Amino acid sequence: MDRSVIFQAFVDKWTHPDYRPKPVESSSVDLCAEKLKVVFPSSYYEYLTSFGSGGTTRELLDSIVEDEVEINDLSEVFTPDELIESTDAWRGAGMPKDLIAFASDCMGNMFCFKSSEIVIAKDDSPIWFFDHDFVTVEKIQDSFTSWIYEFVKIEKLDA
Repeated sequence: MDRSVIFQAFVDKWTHPDYRPKPVESSSVDLCAEKLKVVFPSSYYEYLTSFGSGGTTRELLDSIVEDEVEINDLSEVFTPDELIESTDAWRGAGMPKDLIAFASDCMGNMFCFKSSEIVIAKDDSPIWFFDHDFVTVEKIQDSFTSWIYEFVKIEKLDA
């Protein structure tokens, strides 16, 4: 399945129609990458510039809990400025220095890329989860696209 279709399905399913993510200017993503000295995976770049940063509805968390899905909820995808701010803050609180936090769950844990894995331009990159309570890091998905697709596959509760 084309990743733009996956991204659109995610946005349609798990964001509020009145509060859709707002596409991010490519220059903002480029400046963020320059500050961090990385090249973001093209999948993530495409998501940010086509769909944008923003939060999900409570329905995603409710569906995960109700169906006992073994996945951490996605609460918010950060803007480039929030990405830099969150990465700097969590590195100061024990997050490994090679992680770049681009999103969070409802408990404030971070979804990250490893800078060592995105030093060269790639189509996609693994997703790492930083649990701030236990100060642990776990690889949770092989790519940004497959990570987003995991949320698309979750059944939405009947209203």
